[in-house]
Amino acid sequence: MHKNEQQITENIFFKKLIVNILSSFFWLLPCCFIIQMPLIAQPAPVFIPSDFDFEAEEAGCICTPGVINKSPGKGLLIEYKLTSGGNFTPDEVATGINPSKVSSLSRLRLRLKIPVIIKPKTKFLIGVDHFQEQYQLNFIQPVFAQQLNLIDGTTLKSSRLTAYLLQSISEKNYLGIQARVAYNGNYSGIVNTDIYYRQIRLSAIWGVKKREDLEWGIGVLYSDNYTRKIAIPFFLYNRTYNERWGLEAAFPVSILMRYNFNPRSLLLFGPEFSSAAYALRGENTSVNEDYYFSHTELNFGAKFERQIRPWIWANIHAGVQINFDSEYLNVLNFDDIFEPDLNTGAFLKIGLFLSPPN
Repeated sequence: MHKNEQQITENIFFKKLIVNILSSFFWLLPCCFIIQMPLIAQPAPVFIPSDFDFEAEEAGCICTPGVINKSPGKGLLIEYKLTSGGNFTPDEVATGINPSKVSSLSRLRLRLKIPVIIKPKTKFLIGVDHFQEQYQLNFIQPVFAQQLNLIDGTTLKSSRLTAYLLQSISEKNYLGIQARVAYNGNYSGIVNTDIYYRQIRLSAIWGVKKREDLEWGIGVLYSDNYTRKIAIPFFLYNRTYNERWGLEAAFPVSILMRYNFNPRSLLLFGPEFSSAAYALRGENTSVNEDYYFSHTELNFGAKFERQIRPWIWANIHAGVQINFDSEYLNVLNFDDIFEPDLNTGAFLKIGLFLSPPN
């Protein structure tokens, strides 16, 4: 009888888990309707700001928010990502033209969060984030050399300063606010504070922690960059089903299932959207014109995180990256648009981070 009851309990759990997974992916479907087979570049989703990097957000809470067994927070992060290359061709080119070829795309991130105020009900942190990416092309179609020479072998940089404020309203409610200024472009040095490179981001979230294993929140994100101003709503949902399984999601940009092997190691897997936008100065290269360059991608992968020393964690993340349209806008004429497509490829990311105990 005991075995039958245990089996019934397990069946109920897995049925609930499947329902939660399916309902979670139902939330993401409107965002992914543009993804079709074969896996080639598609128009970027309009709901994603062109400077949205989900992995830089860590949209979870800062106060005793968060659910049990959740993935660890990242105080200091060093991360390197390598993506395979492929053809880089606009949709409208004539059949038979030789496409430009990207041999590889590498990305490096350094991030530090500094606690300024840590009180039972109020937490205020300052985040410093430096991100670099570099395209390596082994062939550039002469017709598109004007634009592609701007990124070939050039280090594209993003230096960001973020303020995080989290205020507990009650035992079950909290308010979180982020304000960020970023300078993105092909400038020299660590940062260039010229207004030409500047981007502004603001976000706020109202969070509800119903139980130790369930948390949700509703927020809005405002982005102001070179080409447009946009405000989008988002929904945070964290759930721990048992000692092994959980869900960490920020709709509509990320849905990650979590499997905890033990308190020191876990696996996260699922889809994540991200994007980046840069202001490019032609005078820094052989190109004579300035452009705004942006790209958006969807990563399907699995991420393994492991504690290797007290406070010190390592992670490895691998999977498939679906590249949407990259976009070049001529600064002097927004009607002059160049949209090259980069083939879907594989990615591998490794990193180290510090995660202080709660």
